[in-house]
Amino acid sequence: MPPPAELWAAADAAWARRDVDATLRLVDELLAHSPTHLDALNLSGFVRTTVLADSPGAWEQGVAHLERALDANTTDSRVIANYAEALARRGRGAAAVSRVTAWTDKHPTDAVALNVLGWLLAVVGDDLVAGKAALERAVRTHYRFGDARLNLGRVFMKLRDWPSAIEQLTLAIQSGNCWRPHEAWTRLGEALVARGQLRRALGAFRRAQEVDAKGEYTRQLFDAVNALTHVLHQHRRFILHVFDETARNKELEAGRARRSPPEPLAVLAERARDLRSHVGEQALTALECIEEQASQRALLPRWSDQSPTFDLEQHGGDEGRALGLAWRGALFELYEELLEREEPAFDDTTPLSAARKAMAERRWDDALTELRVNRGAHPESLHPEVVFDLGERWGDRLVCFGEPARARDFYAAAEWGAQVLASWSTSGAEGLARMAEVERLKQKRQA
Repeated sequence: MPPPAELWAAADAAWARRDVDATLRLVDELLAHSPTHLDALNLSGFVRTTVLADSPGAWEQGVAHLERALDANTTDSRVIANYAEALARRGRGAAAVSRVTAWTDKHPTDAVALNVLGWLLAVVGDDLVAGKAALERAVRTHYRFGDARLNLGRVFMKLRDWPSAIEQLTLAIQSGNCWRPHEAWTRLGEALVARGQLRRALGAFRRAQEVDAKGEYTRQLFDAVNALTHVLHQHRRFILHVFDETARNKELEAGRARRSPPEPLAVLAERARDLRSHVGEQALTALECIEEQASQRALLPRWSDQSPTFDLEQHGGDEGRALGLAWRGALFELYEELLEREEPAFDDTTPLSAARKAMAERRWDDALTELRVNRGAHPESLHPEVVFDLGERWGDRLVCFGEPARARDFYAAAEWGAQVLASWSTSGAEGLARMAEVERLKQKRQA
């Protein structure tokens, strides 16, 4: 017989190429000679309770192997997760709670197990208080834990706490490690519908369609997208074309990258006018779309669901493509402002809600005053990182709108936030990185 290490390597390789028969043959051979080989028990349990779950006796044998690994005190949290999911798929999730609880008692900082416990209690079951507590422990241990954020979002949806659900689902999407991103986007869309934020919901459902690789929610998403599109068009609401929405959602998934401000709208309007005599007829409508909206500094219903970016990529040549990409940056600023005004992602209790409302309504001096006043009056809700982020974003928007003098005031507020963050640094490398942000904002302010 080959040594156990060799058998395990062969079984692992067989599973990597999804050769189920070879995997189980090698695992069973290994377990015959090493009955407590923890990796083999886990792999056998997983394969038999998932791929072969409908084969006679396979599910029962798989669960027995997972239990054997747990009894042998494995420290691999995948085992407890596989065990809980196996029982939950058979409608027996409650029976797994005691073992999972015992695991979390023994491993109190194991975020995976805490997530499994919270999921069993509050998503599979209805113990929302205990389940929410377990999930909150999971994200305190591992802040960017996408699966726990998704499950927290689902719990808040059961509680009908839509703002909290939206916050958690957005964090799940941005985590980069959410096992079911299509579900996170779908649930986010549902929470946004519940808040009456139909354009935000449409964007979420569109992205869910794109990342739902197995088509789990195909019909549901198709119906939701069609219904929302119809309602929004009926009410003459501006909505992004699918190509632009995809780009915007990808930015959301990645988190907001620090970048240069979008090109001023007046410059974009002029570029669109100058290109009229250099492009084919198929691109003229796209140029008109950009020129009119850039000149008015607003998104107009008659251009709803139009994508000049896409049209110029197809028919505008090199200069047209460059203009299309530049317009997309400005488009995102205009669309975000529109949503902040008509579908605000904040309420009156949100830190800086008055500043956000004023900014969305282009009461820029009021927004700046609120930013400055609240900075001193409510330090508990105005973390310097918030001032840093909003100040820079709003400064960028004002550069786009052709208001560079006002932009400098917002960059100064952002610079204050960056300086405070730099002063809190706990290491030399962190301090240098944060001081680089201060210098970058100073350059923006002085431009």
